[in-house]
Amino acid sequence: MASVSSVWAGHEVDNGTDDRGLADRAAWFLGDDRSIRVCYEVSSNFGPNDIFYERTIREAFDVWFAYIVAKKVNGEPGKELNLPLQIQMMPACDGSEDLKFYFGGNNPEIERYRAQHEGPLAFAAKTTYDIRKRWGKGFIWVTPSKSIRPTDGYPNWSNPRNFKAILLHEIGHVLGCEHMKGTIMSSNLSAFIEGRNEGIDSPIDLAGIDGERELVLCHDCSLDLAGRLGSISPYYSNLPPEAVFNQLMGRDPVGKIRAKLRGLIFQDLKLIVSDELDSAELPVHIETNPMLAYYFQGSAAMFKRFGEIQSGDQVRWESSWNTEGGGVFP
Repeated sequence: MASVSSVWAGHEVDNGTDDRGLADRAAWFLGDDRSIRVCYEVSSNFGPNDIFYERTIREAFDVWFAYIVAKKVNGEPGKELNLPLQIQMMPACDGSEDLKFYFGGNNPEIERYRAQHEGPLAFAAKTTYDIRKRWGKGFIWVTPSKSIRPTDGYPNWSNPRNFKAILLHEIGHVLGCEHMKGTIMSSNLSAFIEGRNEGIDSPIDLAGIDGERELVLCHDCSLDLAGRLGSISPYYSNLPPEAVFNQLMGRDPVGKIRAKLRGLIFQDLKLIVSDELDSAELPVHIETNPMLAYYFQGSAAMFKRFGEIQSGDQVRWESSWNTEGGGVFP
């Protein structure tokens, strides 16, 4: 069982989700009582010598592990569907590793997966998966510096921000995340690395996970998320914020519209809507049904974990597709 997710140089991403099963989209490793054994190899042509490979790998994993804890992605310690929260850096790659980083380089295995894409900046390939052990094996490959456009030095991995960002993105795939705009998992990450992202996607933080959007909404964490009113639905015409404001508030807005979600998803969640004239706190019900017309844009995807669909009284996160919002109703 194998799967590939990649970041393309041309700002397009083939995440391979259209014809892959749930297991292929799921996290490669499950079990918080185990460590992911990690190693890396650096080709002679990868780039400048001032890149601290092991340190950056550790930092990228630490960002993800802290995020998983903060967003309460895992259940009680010891649950078999929990994501691992530690890595073991191996002194060298000897075949016993779970995850191998190739910084440049080529071999038949790399070429077999890279041939599925056109000019990738990087890709993550899960090569094997033991469904009984819920543990896989695979690699992340990153293209050498200046290999896409040598004339202007793209990509520039001597910039530590860029290098860490590409590792965060690919590790996200390893941990079961698909693409979500406005986060480090944006399918247009290459545009942000290149610095040509204006008008392409929602703002992201290249050093973290969340940007304009929250990749994961913590069900029992207190939310305080600024966003915008809008409509996302294939069944209804997209409505501008002014129209949504009118339907929620019963009048046209005056001046700038502000919107915020505050509270717990399952307990007293409020949509705070305001303009220059007044504000109101509206109790909301969030549902991930794409047929709903009105959305508070600013949330949320989830980690895909094989064999698990999380559900609740008001919100159901389907493991089979990527959620980009929730219906907002007064």
